[in-house]
Amino acid sequence: MLRNLFILTDLEGVAGVTKFKQTREKGIENEKAKELLTQELNAVIDGINDLDDNIQIHIWDGHGSGGIIPEKLKPIETYIPHKSKKRFSMQDFFMENHIEALAFVGQHAMAGTPNANLAHTMSSRTIEYYKLNEMEIGEFGLRAALAGELGVPTIFISGDDKACNEAEDLIPNIVSAVVKNGTGLESAESLPFNEVYALLEKKIKISIKNMSKIEPYTINTPVTLEKRYRKENTFSVRFKWFYQLLKIFNKKRAEYVDHRTIRWKADSVRELENLKII
Repeated sequence: MLRNLFILTDLEGVAGVTKFKQTREKGIENEKAKELLTQELNAVIDGINDLDDNIQIHIWDGHGSGGIIPEKLKPIETYIPHKSKKRFSMQDFFMENHIEALAFVGQHAMAGTPNANLAHTMSSRTIEYYKLNEMEIGEFGLRAALAGELGVPTIFISGDDKACNEAEDLIPNIVSAVVKNGTGLESAESLPFNEVYALLEKKIKISIKNMSKIEPYTINTPVTLEKRYRKENTFSVRFKWFYQLLKIFNKKRAEYVDHRTIRWKADSVRELENLKII
């Protein structure tokens, strides 16, 4: 039976959150969005505890500016804030805490997904796409692949319909909970909140019961990661000579592709995290 479950959260995939200003700008709307994510997490926690209250729950606030109100979160084993003095390492935490399964709550689709609500990859302002081994991939796929290299299956996702479809395309038998249907980048039709919470409680239980049927998601190694920015002359790719020097000294294995694109080569997805690329 499952003993250690890691839950990675984001804010853009939450029911009732449909505009970027709800996720970016401090104020009443942002606080309400955080409240909604916290309530979704509490429903997930209730579902887990109802199934087996011996499961240790570890939650990482994965939203860049913070998406959880920790004091309103129901008791769990570990809460990891969105920022800390030391950069959080998912792989280190997984190994140190014997994580056996990964779940996503509040997840959005990757950048460029048609009609996906609040779709983006890493940065909603600056990134056009990420490609892993020439396949476009989002935050979900990158983190699921990292977990997969550690032998940890990704068993559950909640978010908009496009995010859930993205996950289902990558991971057969993953259990998904669609809490809203995207109709555009900043528009969606959310389920009523009482239905959302009941759905999350139900689906997280199913995912744990069925986790033996879900294989870890893995990528062929070595890996190539390509990152393309939306605008020309982005600082990160501005100076071609810088990447030539990096290549010479084998630092981060970075390669300048063009004025909007960088490519890295690594032995594994775990190395990409060590290099602070994902």
